Amino acid sequence: MVNELEHEITSFVQEYYNRDRYKRVELKGIMIDLSKKTITIDVGEDAGIVIGKGGKYIKEAQQEVADKFGNNWSL
Repeated sequence: MVNELEHEITSFVQEYYNRDRYKRVELKGIMIDLSKKTITIDVGEDAGIVIGKGGKYIKEAQQEVADKFGNNWSL
């Protein structure tokens, strides 16, 4: 079950960042901490594109993660 959840989250995050908005973003790593319910993504120097002005894009991503996996998850 744990591996299935990690795989599902990883797939979701990879698909999310494969959208047109993030064409230039290369996911270098995805770290999932099931005990803390955190998802950390490593995008290297493309962080500005992922975060967006005022954190707009990362907030949108956080909301999609919460909608899919529950409100206790953070990205």
